[in-house]
Amino acid sequence: MDALEQVMRERVVKGLCLSIITLGIQSQAYAIPALPADANMDRLPEQVELMRRGYYIETWGSLKRLNAPDQLGCKGFEIQAHRGHAQYTENGPGAVMTGITSRFNGVEVDARQLGDGNWVFNHDATTGRTLVHPSGDVSLRSLDLNSWMIAKGRNRLGAATNEDIYGAFDILTVVNELTHPAQIINIELKSDPGLQCGSLGSFDAGAKALFSKGKIGYSSMDGLPPLQCIRQFNKDAYVALIQGPSQPALEKWAAANHGDELSRLKGRQRLMAGARLATKAFGAYKYPRWGTAAALTELKTKIGGDVGLHVEITDLLSDPGLTARAHKAGISKVMTYTLTDNESHIKGLKQLKARGAMPDGAIVDSTPIKTCKMLGLE
Repeated sequence: MDALEQVMRERVVKGLCLSIITLGIQSQAYAIPALPADANMDRLPEQVELMRRGYYIETWGSLKRLNAPDQLGCKGFEIQAHRGHAQYTENGPGAVMTGITSRFNGVEVDARQLGDGNWVFNHDATTGRTLVHPSGDVSLRSLDLNSWMIAKGRNRLGAATNEDIYGAFDILTVVNELTHPAQIINIELKSDPGLQCGSLGSFDAGAKALFSKGKIGYSSMDGLPPLQCIRQFNKDAYVALIQGPSQPALEKWAAANHGDELSRLKGRQRLMAGARLATKAFGAYKYPRWGTAAALTELKTKIGGDVGLHVEITDLLSDPGLTARAHKAGISKVMTYTLTDNESHIKGLKQLKARGAMPDGAIVDSTPIKTCKMLGLE
């Protein structure tokens, strides 16, 4: 923890500038106003150009608004960073920190339990896709915290990096010092076989010891049980059911991610191969629908308190009235996610906006300013 905290503190403090800066570029001097305290002072030539447009680069490399550096998200629309910031290993310390400092409304991370009971942030049940581990592609349940931390992160393209990996509470301890009062950490709970309700309660107790009320929320694609469990321990947290993708959404995912492989098959062989791929990726490929008024009321009743529903963008496009029905049933927020690419997600949101059927927010893979600009909400 000490090493992580020291690195993060140095990066946050680095580059303080409290007075006018004189910058020499090609033998010419330019006087620019004082940059905000979190500006990246190693990128001054870029800062000059960006400041003319009302932006600057903060310490972690994200673009922020010069006149409103603490403004969160878009105008009237909540955006969360998907598995942390897209420039870093997903769910890794750099991704989570940068998602916070770049001023998303929140950061979404995936929580899993190791074999020794410690919690880490990782989407998959194994290490291979997101991490480089000396033992290769191994199950997280076979690791303890020490053997987890010898791994290094991969970037979003799968290439090995030198990024160190830490436990969930090591990361959250540092994140707690960086968060804006209105930001949220959205913990997506991954319910591995054998995970007990008491373990979720222990995780929540640790989170509540670090963060004030309202700063931690929970979500799950594994049905109601983990969310009902969390509600036993935390009456105030935002708790959201992630509605699993429909068959059309999964087919779109399969075409985008496994198109070449599936194109060689026909008929039933192709359908079965797609089903196997979906099962491996999502644990199931048939999920209950929660879109009717009765189902939404049941969702609100069975979880209680501040309840949300997160849906795949393809599914909301096919049922744009869902958001209004959810609100009527007492659901606090409807947010979208995507199985494919960020550009398709934004395109879908723009279509919903044109129809007057925008959700309350989205979990995205682009920066806040880029996302807001694309949606016309900057």
